[in-house]
Amino acid sequence: MMVDFSVQNFGPFRERAVLSMEPAPISDDEYSIQDTPALKNGLLKSAVIFGANASGKTFLVDAIGCLKEIVDNARPEGDPLPGYIPFALSQETVSEPTSMELRMVIDDVLYTYTISYNERCIVSETLFHSPNGRKALIFRRGDDNKGIDPDVFAKVSSATTYLYIATDYNDRLCGAVLREIRKISVIYQGREQDTRSPFMLAQNDPEIKGMMLSALDAADLGIRDFYGEDRIVGSYIPKHNPSGGEVVRKITDIRLLHGFRNADVQDMAFPISMESNGTIEMFSIMGPISSALKDGGTVIIDEFGSDLHPLLSRWLVGLFNTEANTNGAQLIANTHDISLMDIRELFRRDQIWFTSKDRGNGEATLYSLAQIKGIRKKSDIRDDYLMGRFSAIPSVIGVSKL
Repeated sequence: MMVDFSVQNFGPFRERAVLSMEPAPISDDEYSIQDTPALKNGLLKSAVIFGANASGKTFLVDAIGCLKEIVDNARPEGDPLPGYIPFALSQETVSEPTSMELRMVIDDVLYTYTISYNERCIVSETLFHSPNGRKALIFRRGDDNKGIDPDVFAKVSSATTYLYIATDYNDRLCGAVLREIRKISVIYQGREQDTRSPFMLAQNDPEIKGMMLSALDAADLGIRDFYGEDRIVGSYIPKHNPSGGEVVRKITDIRLLHGFRNADVQDMAFPISMESNGTIEMFSIMGPISSALKDGGTVIIDEFGSDLHPLLSRWLVGLFNTEANTNGAQLIANTHDISLMDIRELFRRDQIWFTSKDRGNGEATLYSLAQIKGIRKKSDIRDDYLMGRFSAIPSVIGVSKL
């Protein structure tokens, strides 16, 4: 499970921004807290982030996606690293490294992974764990390379993480951390929807497909099944083995089977491209959500609920907050759906976060509702939010014309 994620000098986040899943010392309900021996107060099962457009919400999601991509790939010497987007409005930061830290609980042990990088190389990289509650270094990449196997490090380029290569060489602790990072799913709404990945999850695991179908049924979409049809789109002869003959190139078209009780044709399959935006969003997120609920993992969604009915969005959040979520599944989502800004029935105050950007210097900040004084539990905060009390809305109040 994710404990927290921090990022510095990335996009609008000049200073260190920390998204924490540790419960704040408040008296809110505890149904959305997962117990873990590694942390006295447990971990939150979900969090939502609100904020005006261009306030930093998507950059926060991008940062986690960049961390995954940097960590889980080998790159040749000199290859550019993805996600080097330093804060560009200051001469002090524009050429400085980007830094990220991810803390996780794995098998009831707390791990802390940090990385600092620029466009061409990884500047530093460290991994700690805390067995028996005591923080101990696993490795440190830097001046002294403490804990690093020199034979393994000889295989590491300046643009590749030691974590990745050490896992290839069967380092048990590095492997555990990399596997946990791989269990983080980053999903973007409003961009081209990824329907192939959830389809493949369902193809490889009948239980996940059953969970996806149950969710599509609960959403009252009339979908009874889904399957893929292979379509030939061309062929080629491999250059490395021309005598091996022609290779046929195929793609899989995903089709959703609808049931109609009172129609002349009671069952009909439609290409997913013909479905509504809401159906496509539901399909695209339910694969990772089902996988996380089944096996554990963290699902991070940009623009959550952008095409969903508010009741569906609330229902999906409830899948994580319920006591039935016992495998350490977490949902982190940014959204504009203020029906989710509910501390009476849906969230604790420490599960609601805001991003805000200073119009004067362009810097973004991240903070939780629990950090704002005077907010009582079980109060209706939506009007306060829309009136600008939490500073995370566009400045259109009082503007009556262009």
